[in-house]
Amino acid sequence: MIKELSKASVIFHIMDDYFKVPITNALLKCSDDSAEYIKKNDGYYVFLDLQSGTYNFTIICAGYNTVNYEVEVKGDEPVEIRLSMQASMGDISRMNIDKIVFNLYNDGSLLNNKDIIIRLDTKVSFLKVIDPISRGSNFISINYDYNKNLLFQEYYYDKALDTSIFLVSYDWEKNKYKTREPYQAKANPGGYLKPVWRMKTDKNGRVVLPINSFFMTEENAEFTIICDDLEATVSSEISNNAVVDVNLSKKVESNENTDNESSNA
Repeated sequence: MIKELSKASVIFHIMDDYFKVPITNALLKCSDDSAEYIKKNDGYYVFLDLQSGTYNFTIICAGYNTVNYEVEVKGDEPVEIRLSMQASMGDISRMNIDKIVFNLYNDGSLLNNKDIIIRLDTKVSFLKVIDPISRGSNFISINYDYNKNLLFQEYYYDKALDTSIFLVSYDWEKNKYKTREPYQAKANPGGYLKPVWRMKTDKNGRVVLPINSFFMTEENAEFTIICDDLEATVSSEISNNAVVDVNLSKKVESNENTDNESSNA
């Protein structure tokens, strides 16, 4: 008797990072060329009948930076991924919105076609963690009730260094926000979540960050920009379309950061 292999589905829910609306015209490619998907309403894309294993997916959409995503499928357990896509520099629909243009350099050379991280370091006072975070938990308590503007957004928790949190939904029974991945280490409450954007520079070393008035409420904002082992802190006006030249340099590792991370393990 031949044992039938278990099969599972992989579900992508794809949103626009800035406007928070579903993306319905994306093209998805899987490392298994035979895998096909069904496109549904509201930005859902469903791959069916995938056997256990690791798959690499590529999400392509006109006007957006391409996204690569690795997914592990186990048995018949469905996998749901909620992700947001960043607009590319050439997307003309973004030309008239308030934005900051960063020109990125390292020792006078343009950082062109580079993956970067932009972190808002101006304190967003309403994004405070109010309960301890347990290791392995997918839930987090914030001193702010449900708001869709907080979803499909990545955050840096300043009480647990180098830790990323991506909010994907809200659990009304628990009155908590749900994260995309389980938290890897327990963490104390009382710290602040800082919004993070993962972007890519163009061939001229530029990147456009739309001004999100929900997070950027002051006249000036401070950002940390990271590219591989390079880093810079920069301030910018957010009342108009600012253009900021930024020179990134090598990050200095801190023993104190390592000690703090160990204490949260």
